[in-house]
Amino acid sequence: MSEQQIRAVLAQIPYQVTLSTEAHQWLADASGSSGGENSGPDPHQLLLSSLSEYPAITFAMYANRKAMPLDGIDVELRGALEPAFEAFYAWIIKHKAWSQER
Repeated sequence: MSEQQIRAVLAQIPYQVTLSTEAHQWLADASGSSGGENSGPDPHQLLLSSLSEYPAITFAMYANRKAMPLDGIDVELRGALEPAFEAFYAWIIKHKAWSQER
């Protein structure tokens, strides 16, 4: 397993965080209603994107290893923050893989 590192820097713009790795840089931010500028996904959207990316990439790798034809994968997640329990729930509402070949 290779170690991963991500840096998060919050500077002068309230709630806007610059995230970076050695090769990439992107923004995260709170929504306007939460005091941010909505210049990037909020923390919950970032978490959902990570959770939806994983099965899509895993299935693509599996299909590739098994030489299965695959033209696309679509995974959609929804999440909800439950403040009373200080928990975040996510669930898959749609997933689909398709190929033009049979």
